[in-house]
Amino acid sequence: MAITFLQPSDLNEDHFEIKKGKVCSKRKSSKFTLNWAISKDIVANHHPKDYENPSRRYIQIVDGIGKFHLDFMPKKDINGITNIFSLPAGCPSPNDLVEVQTHDGGSLFMTANARVIQGLNLKANTRYIVDLLAFFPDY
Repeated sequence: MAITFLQPSDLNEDHFEIKKGKVCSKRKSSKFTLNWAISKDIVANHHPKDYENPSRRYIQIVDGIGKFHLDFMPKKDINGITNIFSLPAGCPSPNDLVEVQTHDGGSLFMTANARVIQGLNLKANTRYIVDLLAFFPDY
């Protein structure tokens, strides 16, 4: 039985690197601030100064796995399907449906390859803090 040793030239440099003599996978991390897709008259944050705070609405993607963080409060009931956030330019879209039911029976979702996060049956003056997980296989 022949023994073959892995050589640095065998590694795909987009995915692996040599650190201190060890093979390590490269981690690709990106963070994007989501855009508001709805008027301040309908949706805000629990504190007015947080409306423009990027830590209340973002997506972070690490090695093809993404986490949306959403923190907002409708000023009016949202009964029909309504766009709440949109992805900024350069941000990839998840390749499958991303959805969660809220504590009060509403829902937040993003359809496959969409550029907007939508809400349905969200209550006025209720703060929603939600993390959604998504997969980005080509990112």
